[in-house]
Amino acid sequence: MELRHIRYFMAVAEELNFNRAARRLHMAQPPLSQQIKALEVELGVQLFHRDRRHVELSPAGKVFYPRAVEILERVQIAVEEARSSQQRLIGRLCVAIGPLANFRLLPDVIRDFQRKAPEARLNLVDIRLHEQPEALRSGRVDLCFLYPILGNDGFASEQLFMETAAVALPEGHPLEQSRCVSLKELAAERWLSMPEEIAPAIVVRFRQACQSAGFQPVICAEIESLEGRLQMVAAGAGITMMPSTMEGTPRPGISYVRLRENELSIPVGLIWRKNSPSALLELFLDCSRRLAAVLEPEPDACAG
Repeated sequence: MELRHIRYFMAVAEELNFNRAARRLHMAQPPLSQQIKALEVELGVQLFHRDRRHVELSPAGKVFYPRAVEILERVQIAVEEARSSQQRLIGRLCVAIGPLANFRLLPDVIRDFQRKAPEARLNLVDIRLHEQPEALRSGRVDLCFLYPILGNDGFASEQLFMETAAVALPEGHPLEQSRCVSLKELAAERWLSMPEEIAPAIVVRFRQACQSAGFQPVICAEIESLEGRLQMVAAGAGITMMPSTMEGTPRPGISYVRLRENELSIPVGLIWRKNSPSALLELFLDCSRRLAAVLEPEPDACAG
């Protein structure tokens, strides 16, 4: 048994979908299925019950999963101890977080990084999304923790997970007591949007989703800052879409409701300069990947 087989198993166990697990592992689905089958043959047990529509852990798989997590954690600890025996983790790492930094994951990543590199200095810089590529190019920052993943030939990027989209409604809105709403229910609303040049991927996907729902959204204002959009929502000027992590930061005059449309889920990830390795950068990447892999899934407000 090789470590890669354990990583393959964990990806399928956490995604419960071979196609999604293959995309996460950056490989094709048929080889992944073959590797899982080979692992099951080697272990002499069936790890998954699966058919064309459904994948679930078998009783043996449920027993194997926590041990697999423990194995990979021990390997990671061994790697980190070996590295630290060769070099002290000192210096500075500058991370751009932007106004929508993910509060589900980022605090844990920071704590883990500082525990493993107590002599290093970690600087968090609040930079607008569209300014982050230039901040990376110029060396002003070493890494961006952001929504969404940006594509550029000069950068490496990695998606950590997808976050559910939510909508911010003014207090007293007829739908504020709903656990979950669809875009169709919001067809008559006035929307507050980010300018397309600030976050084109999010804005374009939003418009396409509205068109699929049968309407053209009425954009009453384009406001770059999150704070500005929220103030306008609280004033009753319109509603706005945002990551569901904002539910954890309640604001007067605003209610948050999940959006049913899965295609509006928002990617959370990392982006950094290619060919600019450093021990601190690698450590931050490792902390982010490991903690994202065990992140508790959000409760599904739209289930049922």
